[in-house]
Amino acid sequence: MRRRKFNAIYIICILSALLSAGFSASAASGTISADVVSVKPGRTADVAVRIGNNPGVAALLLNIDYDPSVLTLTGVDNGEVFADDTTIFGKDTAKVPYTLIWEDGLSAENHTADGVLATLHFAVNPDAPEGDCAITPEIDEGSTFDVDLNKVVFRIQSGCVRVEHAPDSPRTAILISGGAVAAVAGFTVAGTLFVRKKRKDAQTDCVSAD
Repeated sequence: MRRRKFNAIYIICILSALLSAGFSASAASGTISADVVSVKPGRTADVAVRIGNNPGVAALLLNIDYDPSVLTLTGVDNGEVFADDTTIFGKDTAKVPYTLIWEDGLSAENHTADGVLATLHFAVNPDAPEGDCAITPEIDEGSTFDVDLNKVVFRIQSGCVRVEHAPDSPRTAILISGGAVAAVAGFTVAGTLFVRKKRKDAQTDCVSAD
C-alpha cells in the first residue's frame, strides 16, 4: 500500500514537471530579428541577424530564407554572442534556406548576451526589381535549448534588403546665345534654362512574422 502511494506521488511530480517545462517553453520572451538595409541593384548588402531579450541558450539553429532571384549569399560572419568555435554554418551558400547553428555543449552556463548573432553578406542582382526582399530567420525549436535541455522559444522579426533604383537622369534644354536655344533630349525653350526631373518612388514594408 505504501509503495503504491509512493508511485502515485512520483508520477504526479513527473507530470507536474513536464507541464511546467511545457509552459515555460511556450512563452516566447526573446527576439530573433534581421536588419533592414537599403541598396541599389548591382551593389552589396550586409544584413545583421540579432538576438534581443535573450532568455539564455546553449544551442540555437536558424534557417535564413530569402529570394535567390534577387539576392545571392556570398558569405557569413559570426557575431558577438557565441564564440567562433561553437558555430556550424552551412558550406553551400547557394542553398536556400541557409542554415546557421550555434552549439556550446561544453558550457555549464547559458549564453545570455544580446547582440549580433551573424552578419549575412549578399550581392544584389543587377536586374533586381525595386522593392523589399524579405530576410526571414526561421528557428528550429527542436534544436534550440538551454543548458538544462529545456526548449527555448523566440519571437521572429523579419528584415529585408530594400532595393532602390536611382532616379531618372534629368533632361535639359540649355540657352546657347542671343536667345537661340539648342534642343536637348526633345525640349525647345527660348531664352531660359529648363530642367525636368522625374523620380520613381516605389517601396513596400518589410515582412514581420511572429
